[in-house]
Amino acid sequence: MNKQPLIITVLILIAAITACTEVDLCEEAEHPHRAHVIFKYQWNDDDTRLPDSMVIAAVRIMNLWKCGIICNHRTDSGRYIVNAPLTIPTWADPETYYPTPPPPPPSGYIQVEAGNPEPPATETAAPKPDAIYQHFALREGTFKFLTLNKDAQEVIIDPIYQYLAAGNEDMQTTDITVSYRTYALGDPALRTISHEPWSDVHNPGFPYIQPGAAPVYFDTVLFHNIYKGGQENRIDFRPKRVTQTIDLYVGIGKKNSAVKCRIDSVLCELSGIPIKMAVVNGYLDISRTAKTLFWTDFVDTDHQPIPGDTYTSDTCVVHANIDATSIVSPHSTSEVTGPGILVLCIYTTALDSEGNTKTKRYMARINMYHSLQKAQLMHITDDQQHIYRTAEHGVVNVKTTIKIEAADIVTNSDENGGFDPWDNGGVIDGTDEDPIAI
Repeated sequence: MNKQPLIITVLILIAAITACTEVDLCEEAEHPHRAHVIFKYQWNDDDTRLPDSMVIAAVRIMNLWKCGIICNHRTDSGRYIVNAPLTIPTWADPETYYPTPPPPPPSGYIQVEAGNPEPPATETAAPKPDAIYQHFALREGTFKFLTLNKDAQEVIIDPIYQYLAAGNEDMQTTDITVSYRTYALGDPALRTISHEPWSDVHNPGFPYIQPGAAPVYFDTVLFHNIYKGGQENRIDFRPKRVTQTIDLYVGIGKKNSAVKCRIDSVLCELSGIPIKMAVVNGYLDISRTAKTLFWTDFVDTDHQPIPGDTYTSDTCVVHANIDATSIVSPHSTSEVTGPGILVLCIYTTALDSEGNTKTKRYMARINMYHSLQKAQLMHITDDQQHIYRTAEHGVVNVKTTIKIEAADIVTNSDENGGFDPWDNGGVIDGTDEDPIAI
C-alpha cells in the first residue's frame, strides 16, 4: 500500500485547520493580518476654537474588534488608548508609506517614533508607554470609524471610552453621548465673569455650564475596508459641529428725557441649554438643562459691530455669540422661571444737570417663547423627550425693546460703589412680544 498520498492529504488538512483563511475571523491578538492606517482631518470651519485632540474609535464590523486612539489633528499623530498591538515597542513605520525609499540614516542614528521628544539610550531600549505615532496598526477587515472631541473642561465624553471597552451587545454607537460639565453657583471651578458675585435668585434651580463653552465636533466614516499590503490605508475625517452656534440680539431703548444716559455693558444669564447629547443621531436630552453666563457686545440696527453705546443715541442693540447644544423654549409666555428665560443685568451711566455721572444697574427677565419659536433652532421628537438642532447656526432676535428712563438713573442712582446688592435689586419681567419699561 502506497502511504505517500495519505500522508500528503493529512498534512494538507493540518495546514488548512491551523491556517487563518478568513481575515475577519482571525482571533489572534498579534496575527500578521495587521494593516497600517493614517488619519487626516479636514475642517470646514474657520473657528479658532478647534479642539487640540480628537478621540478615534476604529470598530471592525464582522467579528467585532475595537481600537481606540487619541490623535492630534494638527500633526496627524497620536497614541493608542485601547487595543494597542503587543509589539508596539518594536513597531516601526513601514517603508511602503513613503513615496520613495527613505535615505539611509547617518552613522550612529537611532530611529524613534514620530513625536517622541527623547530618543532611547540604546537600540534595545523600549519607547515610553505614551509614544506618539503617525501610522497605526489595525487588523484587516471592514471598519467604521468615529471621531469626537477629546475630554475638555467644558464637556465629558466618558461614553466613548465605555463603548470602546464594551462588548458587542453591551453598548451601541447611538449610546455615545457628550455631556456638559455642570457646576453649582459658587463652585471655585466655575469661571467668574461678573463684576460682583452673581445671584441666581431670578431663575433658580439649574446648574451652570462654563462660560464660553467650546464647540463639539464629530464625524464618522462607515464601511471602509482596511487591507494589509503596499497600498496606503488613509481615513479622511471631516468633523462637523454637533453643537449649535447661536447669535442673540436684544434691543435697549431710552425714554425721551432731558437727561442723557449710556448703556455701559450688559451681562446675561440664559437658561434652557440641554446638558446631554447623543452625537451619532444628534438627539438632545431635554429632561435636564443648564444655564450659562455671558457678556454682550454692541451692534447697530443692521447688526454690524460698533464700539459701544453713546449718550446721544435713542436705542442700542446688544449681541452675543454663544455655542451650545441648543435652547429649550418655555412652554408658554406666562412662565417667569425655567428654560428659555433670559436674565439681563444692564449697567448704565447718566449725566445729571451739572454734568456729574450717576450709575445704576437694572435687572430684566425676559420670557423668550416667541423669539425661540420664530428662530426654529430645533425640532422635537414624537416622544417629546429629545430635540435635535435644525442647523449649525441659529439667530434669535428678541422682539421686545427694553425701555430705560434716564432720569431715574439720576434720582435713584445705586449706592455701594454704584450697584445695588443683589437681594435688593428689582427685576422687571416681560415677554418678548411687548416693550418692557424699566
